[in-house]
Amino acid sequence: MGVTTNGEREILCCLAASVGIQWATAWWPYFSARRTVVALSLASLCPGLDVLAVLIVLAITERKGSNMKYALLIYDTQEVWSDRTEAEVAEVMSRYAAVGADSATVGGEQLQQPQSATTLRIVDGRDLVTDGPFVESKEYLGGFYLIDVPDLDAAMAVARRIPAAAEGGAIEIRPVVERVR
Repeated sequence: MGVTTNGEREILCCLAASVGIQWATAWWPYFSARRTVVALSLASLCPGLDVLAVLIVLAITERKGSNMKYALLIYDTQEVWSDRTEAEVAEVMSRYAAVGADSATVGGEQLQQPQSATTLRIVDGRDLVTDGPFVESKEYLGGFYLIDVPDLDAAMAVARRIPAAAEGGAIEIRPVVERVR
């Protein structure tokens, strides 16, 4: 549950008294102790104020102005790569490297060819292992970048620089679910 100090236990108890123990214990990891103290303080000053509503507003307004993480999933086709000369491959790879070196890029990796994949399914409690990718497709997931940017527009600006976007592939831009730890 993430309660580590006596102070946090007191805050959680106050929250539980206000919104119910099941809700408080289930949602505690998502709300910081500081936010909870502010919400409880406001609720004590304004009887009838919904503590849950205050916590949600605090979480949203605190999030505004801070960056968000996005995964840029790079889908490519084998045909694009098979017709390139060594010099062309080197030029394209330097463009990928430039995206990787961007200050917004937190991480990323190129993946091996789809034929090297192993797919695992569990059917009736037993492992079903298949060599190769999950689905047969013209496009395949070739790699990804994890970026930290202010908004979707900024994520799209980084994605536009990924060579696959303009060369027959696609970039899927997905917000990352960030959890309070």
